[in-house]
Amino acid sequence: AARRSLLILLIFTAGILFDAIFIQNPRAILLLSSSGQQQGDVNNFNSFVAIKDTRDWQQQQQQQQDTTSNNNVRSNKNNVNPNLEWCPKAKCDDDGGTEEKEESSCQPCRDKYLFVIATGRSGSTTVMSMLNLLPGVRISGENADVFHQYHSMIETLRSSRYRPFQENKVGPWWHHKIKASSFACPAQEFLRTINPPPSVRKRKRKRNRNRKRKVREDDEHAIITGFKEIRWFRDHDEFKDDPTQMVDAYRRLFPCSRFVFSVRSDIESQAKSAFWNETKSTADKEVQSLITEADTLAYLKDLNAVHVQAYEYLGKDQAFWLDLNEWSAPGGMKKFDELADWLGFSSCKYPDEVGNCWDRKSFTECGEISIGDQCAYRY
Repeated sequence: AARRSLLILLIFTAGILFDAIFIQNPRAILLLSSSGQQQGDVNNFNSFVAIKDTRDWQQQQQQQQDTTSNNNVRSNKNNVNPNLEWCPKAKCDDDGGTEEKEESSCQPCRDKYLFVIATGRSGSTTVMSMLNLLPGVRISGENADVFHQYHSMIETLRSSRYRPFQENKVGPWWHHKIKASSFACPAQEFLRTINPPPSVRKRKRKRNRNRKRKVREDDEHAIITGFKEIRWFRDHDEFKDDPTQMVDAYRRLFPCSRFVFSVRSDIESQAKSAFWNETKSTADKEVQSLITEADTLAYLKDLNAVHVQAYEYLGKDQAFWLDLNEWSAPGGMKKFDELADWLGFSSCKYPDEVGNCWDRKSFTECGEISIGDQCAYRY
């Protein structure tokens, strides 16, 4: 009887230990399995007891790994490019991996930007209006190349004893190291300031008009923003010899950006336009220096060559070429269909009659223009 009682006690104790080790801790099964000890018993146990518990444990491990990965992404969110389809080669950060990544409120690649680089009287205002027909695109007009002043401000800091991109331990100029990409976000915020969405009243009025025309309205939350400018190379000596430096200056501030180059191959007609023949008292400084028509023709020829150089430097993925003499000809609206597709839009069709609007004082004189009810952004 004593032996029988002792045997029952041993069996009961063994059952408790088995439950504590294996049932409550499935990882012990995996350890046994990997060590090769008692392989048959473990396999049998897995077959009818621990399969569910082991899977639950594996799921917990995966969740922990996912959480760790997400935390790493959040901590380095300024390095993440959420717009790979738009700017796959964008440099969203500049530390080159030499320092520990730190969380930053600046995300230079968060938004998409589009800039129209144009020569005077090349139809750039019409190009701007054509782009603004696309849902979710808001391109503003000229701003006297104000961002050159922003670029100059950064260069002033760079060339001074301030030395912004390294820690400055000199007393009067003391500061911590500043990442070059940190200058991008204030520039982008300034662009949003000078290119705001329409007022609530205008949005409501436009929404009602578009509802009748069945056109999407995305002005409030634009997908792509930017501006057009004809004064990119004027009076900027640092860019005249190498226009690619100007392009790089903009890409440092707007790394997730693309460019449309608007030119006019018929420079003879362009030179005769009012813009290039203004009275010297009211004309831009650039125009004031052109005394004869021959001077204007030579200048426009060189200016077009500069645009070609910048366009080729960027490549077809980041730049699109528009020639007024091509898109204003019969059937030329296909160039804008191609432009819309290049920007990431589908089912957008510009009507041929829009090509006759370019030389009007106001693009709105052409009346209501629709590029298709199904025109939409793909991404």
